[in-house]
Amino acid sequence: MTERDKPQIFEDIVLKWGPKKEDGRQPEYKIPSNRVMMAIAVIEEHVTLAELGSVMRSGRVPMAKLAGAYAALLRYAGCDVTHEQVYAQLFSDTNNGVSSSAISGIVTGLLMMMMPKSVIEKAGTEEAPSDSSGAGKRKRRARAS
Repeated sequence: MTERDKPQIFEDIVLKWGPKKEDGRQPEYKIPSNRVMMAIAVIEEHVTLAELGSVMRSGRVPMAKLAGAYAALLRYAGCDVTHEQVYAQLFSDTNNGVSSSAISGIVTGLLMMMMPKSVIEKAGTEEAPSDSSGAGKRKRRARAS
């Protein structure tokens, strides 16, 4: 069985990070589907899937762990970024402390990356059977400024 014949468990992941280029787009970093399992291992060196789920339920965010996980993932994808830069970004889109939109974007993005596409597609079918957009079948993107 060749690589092409094997079932694809994960989708390609495209991460956006950094200042916008002259054309107005952020730089993108791609992790091919056959390298996502190793990317998950990189994430789990900092925060586990269970911990991310707990963050979603409780709202208590381990900021340093979250920044470390996302920075390590970006580096795995080829981006030159530090934990500190990601950590600082969690505070950059707000006037009064932590940016809840940046945090929820990273938590949701990490959770989506760590789940096989069959689980996501099944959840999407159960939650929104009338949704015909096909959004759950596209390449997953995670974004941070």
